[in-house]
This record gives sequence, structure tokens and C-alpha cells, in this order.
Amino acid sequence: MIGAFFKKIFVKRVDCAVSLVHHLSNSERKGRIFAVGDLHGEYDALMQALRALAFDFGKDRVLLVGDIHDRGRNSEKCLDLLREPWADSVLGNHELMLLESIDEDGALMGSGCSAVEMWMANGGEWALGAPQHNRADWRRLVLDSVPLNWVVERKDGRKVVVCHAEPDPDWLADVVALKNRPIPVSQLRGAITVWGRRILRTAGDDEMPRQQKQHLLSHVEGVLFSVHGHTQIKTAGWVNNLLFVDTGAVFGNRLTLVDLDHAIPGRSNGIYAWDIASERLLGYAATRLFSDPKSAGRPYDAKSSA
Repeated sequence: MIGAFFKKIFVKRVDCAVSLVHHLSNSERKGRIFAVGDLHGEYDALMQALRALAFDFGKDRVLLVGDIHDRGRNSEKCLDLLREPWADSVLGNHELMLLESIDEDGALMGSGCSAVEMWMANGGEWALGAPQHNRADWRRLVLDSVPLNWVVERKDGRKVVVCHAEPDPDWLADVVALKNRPIPVSQLRGAITVWGRRILRTAGDDEMPRQQKQHLLSHVEGVLFSVHGHTQIKTAGWVNNLLFVDTGAVFGNRLTLVDLDHAIPGRSNGIYAWDIASERLLGYAATRLFSDPKSAGRPYDAKSSA
């Protein structure tokens, strides 16, 4: 009987899977689409920023870069955004901790579960007071609607990839080619797409020679650019054609929003920051963290004004 109980929990934890990639084509779009940095429960900041951008909830869309919940003031409302027709997200490490900590009935896995302990230590304690049926609903929402990657087709036909931490080189070709498949949650512990920090650490290493950085920091091929969160930085920044947008909203700093149709690799166009302290929208808030000079004159420069 005891063995059957533990087998049941084991099956619930490893059999669930998320999609590798979802695609938003130009024909499915009606208005603008904004990628939004790590929200971490800061629902009010998001809504204030969208109002400042004259967001049209009937036409425009928001694509969250993951880490929707935990640490902030309203994790419940942020998770409920996944029910809205105008909001989508990719899977962040905090969504992964939720999936590994809650079973299909909404119950926490129990004491001694390392995933639960890790989640609680990283801002998941709000879930202890949530109704069990709500936890079950959020788990199902994440599994049903939140992939590891989104590929968005811009108005000019070019593709943008969004994933939480960094593109995984082993999956990137399939992502760009829209070859979707289920990825078991058990394979995501330590996965680059969810947990990676190598790119920003390399770009910010002042002691590393530039030539070595150029060797380690490559462009994301097959797309105009990619967007990521996970690692907090002061201002949104470009590393070649990778844009990092976790600017610490949960700590009272800024929430970054990117108009995917107007952003240009290496520039500040189309990148906004909602300053939480002053409650105002800052336009063109981005910097260049690293740029390989060999990339000058790449094809994306010619038509990026579209």
C-alpha cells in the first residue's frame, strides 16, 4: 500500500510534460505584441504599464518571459493572466518549481520533497494559503498553455524567439523550424532554457579578453532576435541579438516591455520600462552589453525599421 502511494506520486511528478514551442503567426495577430520581463507577482505594475502604452485588450497581446509568480504582491492574479486571451507566457524556473511541487489534485508533494523546499525558499510560500483546487487549476493552466519557447512572427515576417533564460543550442533548430514535441518536466532540472546564466555572466566578465567573449557569445541564428529574463540587470540589454529584460520589478525597480515589431538588435527602439518608484513610463530603455563587431552589416540591419 505504501509502495503504491509513492509510485502514484512518482508518476504524477515525471509523466507531465510541456510543449517545446508554440507559434504566433502574423495572420493570427490583430495588433501589437509586447514581451514583458519577469513579473514575479507584480500584477499592478503590469496593468499600469499597459495603460500607459494605450494597450488595446481586444487586439494587442502580452507575452511574458516566465517567472510570473512568487516573491511579489499578487502571484494569484499573475497566474490567472494565463486565462486571458491577450496574455501568454513561456516556462520559467518558478513555473517549473510549481509543477514539481504540486500534484494533479492541487496538493503539495509533502515534507521532505526537495522541489517543494526549493520553491518555498524562493518565494513560493504564498501557495500554502491558496485553496487546493486553485493550485490544481494553476498547475493545469501551466501544463496546457505554457511552452518552453514562443516563436512570434513580426509584421515584417521575421521571427523572434522568446524563452526564459537562454536558448538551448540542442533545441534551437527545432524551435526555429516549429518542430513541437512534449518535453517531460523531469528533463528540465538544470535545463539551459529555464536556468541558464552563462551568456550574461560571460558578457559581464571584465577580466575576460574580448576575443574570448566573441568566441563564446554567438548570435541566435534563424531569427531576428531572441528575448529572455531570469537574470536581473539594471537596464534591459543586448548581447549580440539576444535581449535580456529582467530589470527587477519585484524589487521596486523597473518592469521592461518590448514592442516586438519595433525592436532592433543592438538598439533601444521599441523597448520601454515602467518605473515602479515614480510610476511613469520610460521610453527606449536599453543598452548594449556586448556586440561582436563582425556582426556589423548583418542582414537584419537593412529592414529593421519595419
